[in-house]
Amino acid sequence: MLNLVRPEYFIPVHGEYRMLRRHGELGVAMGVDPKKVLIGDNGQIFEFDKDGGRKGGRVQAGAIFVDGLGVGDVGNIVIRDRQQLAQEGMVIVVMAMDKSFWYNRSWSRPRISWLRIRTRCRRAHA
Repeated sequence: MLNLVRPEYFIPVHGEYRMLRRHGELGVAMGVDPKKVLIGDNGQIFEFDKDGGRKGGRVQAGAIFVDGLGVGDVGNIVIRDRQQLAQEGMVIVVMAMDKSFWYNRSWSRPRISWLRIRTRCRRAHA
């Protein structure tokens, strides 16, 4: 993508600091001027004007933890859904496949994971 777009400035935005740094190194390897690779922490403001780009001020930013009692921007429906999943559980099936799957072939065996699933057994009465 960097080779296709050829940005003048490059700002890696996803991952831990070490990942951002490695992504920045990739930008340099693809031809971005090292002085134009800007890496910042959460809350970092980047300013651009006719003189170029640079780090600016900061805004308050960080992780949001949901405890079910009060939340910043998560609505009641999201909390209700999370509580329902916690109580009733869920099943996840992961399997890699391609077109040949429809002919009874797959890339991998299914991997089944479950969380908090309770089985209900009924006993036959004699």
